[in-house]
Amino acid sequence: MTQQKANRIAVFVDAENVTNWIKHDGVRLLMEELNQYGQIIIRRAYGVWSKPNLAMHQAAINQSGFELIHCYHPVTGKNTADIQMTVDVIECAWQLPNISCFVLVTGDSDFTPVFRRLREMDKDVM
Repeated sequence: MTQQKANRIAVFVDAENVTNWIKHDGVRLLMEELNQYGQIIIRRAYGVWSKPNLAMHQAAINQSGFELIHCYHPVTGKNTADIQMTVDVIECAWQLPNISCFVLVTGDSDFTPVFRRLREMDKDVM
C-alpha cells in the first residue's frame, strides 16, 4: 500500500480471536501504524462483550475510538461475530467506495474469501 494521506481506512477487529493481541497493546500500536497511511474512517470491534475475557479489554479498545459491536450468540458454537463482521465489511465496501483500504484483524482463516473479494473490488487489504 502506498503511503498517501488520501487513503481512507476501515478497521475491523475480530476481538474474540485476538484477545492476547489486545492484551499486549495491539490496538494502540496498530492505530499508530495506520495513522501513517491515511485517515481511519471506521473502527469496529466484534465479539460477545459480556464475556469476561473480552469485557476486561473494552476500555482499551474504546480509548482507540472503536465502536464495539456486540454479537450475541443465541446458539453455542456459532460464529455470529465472524458472520456480522463479514457482512459489515462487504456492505462497507459497496456503500462507501471512498474507503480505499480495509484492515481485518483476526486469527481466523475463515476470512480468506472476504480478503479475495475486497481485492477484486480494487481495495487494499491488510
